[in-house]
Amino acid sequence: MTTHVKMSDGIGDVFAAWPPLALTTVLALTECVCRLAAPLLRLSWLRRLGRWFISPLVAWIVMNAIFIGWHVPAAYDFALRHELWHDFEHSCFLAG
Repeated sequence: MTTHVKMSDGIGDVFAAWPPLALTTVLALTECVCRLAAPLLRLSWLRRLGRWFISPLVAWIVMNAIFIGWHVPAAYDFALRHELWHDFEHSCFLAG
């Protein structure tokens, strides 16, 4: 588990140490998301749902639920045994 935590911390350290890399990555992802999501963002109910999800309390709850859920021993061990699920686990951390 210690190695896993150090790897997860390392992802954050890379972006913290090299802000241009972080900025470039964020801008590239933002551009992709904007192009793909533009038609969906015209829906008012979806915009309201999005605003609700990014409120600080909801975002904090979602982030912690994802973190705790993936660190339940059974889920954690499953992700370690299956590379695809391990990648999905990290995607969940980034999305949360």
